[in-house]
Amino acid sequence: MTQWSGASGERGVTLTELTIIGVLATIVMVALTGFYMNSQRMWMDTSTKAMAQRDATLIVETLRQRVHEADDYVVDTDDAIHNSLTLSYKYNPTLVFDWDSSDSLIHIIQTGTDLGALGQTHVLRFELAPDGPNLIDLTLLEQRTATGDTVRIQSQFQLLGG
Repeated sequence: MTQWSGASGERGVTLTELTIIGVLATIVMVALTGFYMNSQRMWMDTSTKAMAQRDATLIVETLRQRVHEADDYVVDTDDAIHNSLTLSYKYNPTLVFDWDSSDSLIHIIQTGTDLGALGQTHVLRFELAPDGPNLIDLTLLEQRTATGDTVRIQSQFQLLGG
């Protein structure tokens, strides 16, 4: 009669081996999930910052174009961090660039009618300063992104009178 020896003839995986494989698989999954979440966060930060920079460029380019066409200007500094700019033209209606407290955006107002906001990123500061009869300094345009970062830009514009 032959005897069956369980130790030498068994095939399979022991409970210890299964536990080690499970722990290793969990570590790999946690590392991959962490990498994915970090990548998503970085993408969101970069994307919202790029959108804010695009909005800042839109504001600066619109100001540049409209200031170049203007014959005269007035900077209203009643609010120290949210100025407004009124541009007068020889043959066109007056334009006003003004910060609106209801949505924290820069709006264009033509003859009392709001033509809408420039961009969609909240503006924290819109500071202008006259620099002689034909120059306007945008001393600070500061915007806050959806993720809390700030974007700052400065520029200078010259009136060319059309």
